[in-house]
Amino acid sequence: MTEPVEVLADPSGVPVRVQWHSRWYVVLGEPARWFQRRAWWLETSRAERGRQGLVSHKIWRLELRLEAAPAAQSRTVDVVHDVHSGRWRVVRVHE
Repeated sequence: MTEPVEVLADPSGVPVRVQWHSRWYVVLGEPARWFQRRAWWLETSRAERGRQGLVSHKIWRLELRLEAAPAAQSRTVDVVHDVHSGRWRVVRVHE
């Protein structure tokens, strides 16, 4: 299960703030990122030549702290950005 989130990124595309469950979080430290293969064949019947983001997508691991509560415990989440729609989704919450 994934959840939609709003992500604000710096000019280079690195996430800096996240709105999740109607609350704003700040990103702590430097986020980790990697590419992961998608099961694109489950979403479409044919891979278009040159279509960016179809075969793999970028995953960001973010350490978040509630913006309104500086003393709150941080949470770690993995988010993915769909470059075609512009939408971000939480794909994993680390406990």
